[in-house]
Amino acid sequence: MLCTEELDHLKGISKKGNVSLFGVLFSGLAIILHKWTNETNFTIGTVNSNRKHPDLDLMIGNFIDFLPIPVHINKEMTVGMCIDRFSNLVLNIIENYSLPMLKIVEKVNPDRNIRNQKNPLFNTALLLQNFTNNQSDFKLGEATSFTHIPVEDNIAELDIRFMAYEIDNELKIDCEYDAMIFESSTIQKLLASYKAVLVNAFDNPHQSISKIELDTYLTNMSYWKRKVQDWQPVALPYDFSYNTVNSTTSFIQYPINGSLLEDLEALAQQEDIRLSGLFLSVLKVLFYRYCGQEDICIICPNSNQEHNGLTLTNFLPLQSHLNDELSFKDFLKKVEILANEVAMHGEVSFDGIEQTMENENLPLHQVMFALIQDESAFSLDHEKEDFHISFIIEGLSDKPNIKIKYRSDLFLEETINRMARFYEYLLKSSLCNI
Repeated sequence: MLCTEELDHLKGISKKGNVSLFGVLFSGLAIILHKWTNETNFTIGTVNSNRKHPDLDLMIGNFIDFLPIPVHINKEMTVGMCIDRFSNLVLNIIENYSLPMLKIVEKVNPDRNIRNQKNPLFNTALLLQNFTNNQSDFKLGEATSFTHIPVEDNIAELDIRFMAYEIDNELKIDCEYDAMIFESSTIQKLLASYKAVLVNAFDNPHQSISKIELDTYLTNMSYWKRKVQDWQPVALPYDFSYNTVNSTTSFIQYPINGSLLEDLEALAQQEDIRLSGLFLSVLKVLFYRYCGQEDICIICPNSNQEHNGLTLTNFLPLQSHLNDELSFKDFLKKVEILANEVAMHGEVSFDGIEQTMENENLPLHQVMFALIQDESAFSLDHEKEDFHISFIIEGLSDKPNIKIKYRSDLFLEETINRMARFYEYLLKSSLCNI
């Protein structure tokens, strides 16, 4: 909700720029969606009254046009440039719009296979409702009266739909959203960021939109959407056909020689990296060699989240690019930097990260790695996660070993034992490759 003072301030900006209030609201939403999604070209929908013929003036009915408004935006633009561009764009589209939406759909012929797509042209909309409760504003004759009846609709017409109402000199902004793909907390943060832009950012028309900051959670969501765009599944050497229904698990334990562990700890200290980063880097090399694939994504637990005094475990994907020209020393540094980077954006849940992926069939949960140094302080329960194969380094203070949990409906035990031996070989080789 924008209070009277905030709404008057917004109207002052629109009057100063000689643009409509809707144009200012649309510009703010375009900036927020750009910052949230990293998209530079997208479409926001709206509706417009379609009573262009005089014969329709006194006719009761819902005469509206659905207007798809294309947005082209980039981080180099300023706030003032956005207001000018999008306000004029909205005005031109409304004034020149005469083509029914169905005709546009036929002409554009959009992809109908996009998941969760409820509208063929846009999945986000902004509506400014100017319906009034004052009966004197309607001239339909003495025999005609009206009553406003609120209707509760539990079906989302779009993924997100913003509806603004000017009530008692205040601006109320509601957001209708699809609860199957968004959590209410995400929408609340989105609305808070939207309000912050409307109230604060428009004061400085020369401010670059790259300087506008979103809520931390939305920033993290934006980070993951950018990260997962080009990810590919790991080409694991399955022994059996992939089956998403009947999955069974087994595990093997492979001991780590005490002297080897001491040498690895010394190497990690020498290179100023964590021991877990060293084990993870070698595991990525294993799959690089084993699968012949340069981009390797491995899921790792992040236990830095705390809630009501409890340490929570989240799973974060780490994808690295390898090639034969990259030295192992440099690769260690890259993995360490990447691990620190993703941990900073670890507020987003693993399910939330998967939601940012455009390809819903991409199996993100193939390979998991964890190093458990203090089993009393950290319990890794990955039974709920359907990882195809997990490498867990445990027992470091007593009997160090590599525990490999795998789906036995996908791999033979012989294959897993061969991987374990190769992993040990690569760990030993890492001591000679620095």
